[in-house]
Amino acid sequence: VDIFEDYRKDPKAQAKETNELVRIYEKSRLKYFYAVARCDSVATAAHLYNQCDGAEYGRSGNTFDLRFIPNEVEITNPVRDSATEVSTPVAG
Repeated sequence: VDIFEDYRKDPKAQAKETNELVRIYEKSRLKYFYAVARCDSVATAAHLYNQCDGAEYGRSGNTFDLRFIPNEVEITNPVRDSATEVSTPVAG
């Protein structure tokens, strides 16, 4: 029995399945990451939320799922990375 017979007959089906497997793999790598942004005002937080919630991350098929965290919530996990300003892109 040739288990690859269907793929040889239909290369598009093979490409589609390969793309789906890569997407599943990439999604599994991203699902545990999160970030917390502290904003200077409610207006800034609302603007970020309105612009980014539901936006696709790159071409991954994954979207940002933003949430507001009340000020009373204490975040106990150690900070891994931190930024206080936006870096200027380098022209290439």
